[in-house]
Amino acid sequence: MTKVIVKLKHDTGTIKISVWANSIEEAVNKVLQSENAPSSSVIYAKVTPHTIHDIKRETAESSPYFFSTQTLKFFKQKLSSFSVKRYGNDKFYIYANYPRGTTQRIYNPFTKELERLNEQKEIQMNKKYHTYFY
Repeated sequence: MTKVIVKLKHDTGTIKISVWANSIEEAVNKVLQSENAPSSSVIYAKVTPHTIHDIKRETAESSPYFFSTQTLKFFKQKLSSFSVKRYGNDKFYIYANYPRGTTQRIYNPFTKELERLNEQKEIQMNKKYHTYFY
């Protein structure tokens, strides 16, 4: 389960409600049901921000070697060299530069897995976040 923030238009203004759910749709449905509100009152729903330490802890089972000490040492990286950016409302883009390029993955907090980027997407993300190979 992942923590999702849902923002609603309310009678007295706007309100943010945090909910634990398995998907954004499930979180929205929980909030709408508990608040007895129509679906048109939803302003947005997004996953709470994750740090690289959260991602390492949550991917320990699905990708046990990705953040291991030996792997980081081989690529001359530290956990602090990774940056985390929001990728849509429900995923996170993680990247870190190393002497021969850039490590890039998409983290899905609902499946708790790291997904590879295809070659075209890597080029787009490099341009967007100004991380270039050196």
